[in-house]
Amino acid sequence: MIRADINFSDDISTFTSSLSKQRLPRSQMFPGEGYCKNERIDGLGLVLKIKDFNKASLRGLLSD
Repeated sequence: MIRADINFSDDISTFTSSLSKQRLPRSQMFPGEGYCKNERIDGLGLVLKIKDFNKASLRGLLSD
């Protein structure tokens, strides 16, 4: 049996610092009727906000 100590905190801090250096828009609308958009929230990150879930999911099904 091989035992390996893995330290994820170093990997996460590297990933987080590389993301924080990127310039992400404050908000981004998706094409179409504007049912959903990306919004950057301080302390949380990039969040997908859906205005009308039923229309957004129906639109996703119809576009496939």
